[in-house]
Amino acid sequence: MSPEIADRAERELLREVRVAPTLVKYADPNRYEIETRRELQQAAAELMQGAVIEPAPLVDLLDNDLLDNDSHCNDALQIELATTLLYGHCHYSYRQLRQTIEAAGEARRREIIDLGLRHRGSHDEMPRPFSAGQQFSFDILMDIGGFRDMHRHRRCVQIMQDFSTAHGFDTPPEVEAAGIRSDYEAAMKRAETAVQAHVIQDGLR
Repeated sequence: MSPEIADRAERELLREVRVAPTLVKYADPNRYEIETRRELQQAAAELMQGAVIEPAPLVDLLDNDLLDNDSHCNDALQIELATTLLYGHCHYSYRQLRQTIEAAGEARRREIIDLGLRHRGSHDEMPRPFSAGQQFSFDILMDIGGFRDMHRHRRCVQIMQDFSTAHGFDTPPEVEAAGIRSDYEAAMKRAETAVQAHVIQDGLR
C-alpha cells in the first residue's frame, strides 16, 4: 500500500547483521549435552526394564540415612549421583529409582556416573546432577502451573523430568462446583491422546 514504507522496512529488517565471532559457537548444537541425554535416557530404560511406575507421595522428603554413617558415605553419594543423573530422563519417582540403583551394584552405578562425563569437553559445564550431597532433598510431583511458580521463585538445585501425562492430571475443586467435571475430564483425555500420539510419532522418526 505504501512503497516508501515497504522500502524502509526492507532496509531495516533485511540489513546485514554481524555477530561477535566468540558468541557464534554458543548457537551451535552442544554434542556433549545431546549425546549425554541420549545415553542417560537409554540407561534409565535399560535399568528399569519397563517397570510399573509405583505410587509416590506428592511431596516426598527423601531420607538421608546412609549419609549419617561415615562408613557408608561414599556409597550413599554414589547412589545419589547415579540416581540423580537418571532421574531427569525417566518418569519414575526418585525413591523408586534410587532403590533400583542401590540394588544394581557398584559397577553399574559407576557406569552410569561415567555416562554423565564421557562426552564432556574442556569447556563444558558439569551437569547439574553432580551437585550431589545436599542436606535436604525433596521429590515433588506437581502440575505445570505449580512447577512454574516454584521454578521462578525458589533458590535450589532443581533436577526436572520432562512434562508427562504418565501421572494423570489434577481436577480443581472449582470444576466440580461448576458442574463441568465430565467435560473437563473428556478434554484432558483428548489432550492425553494427542500427547501420546506425538510421543509415538517422535519415536518413529
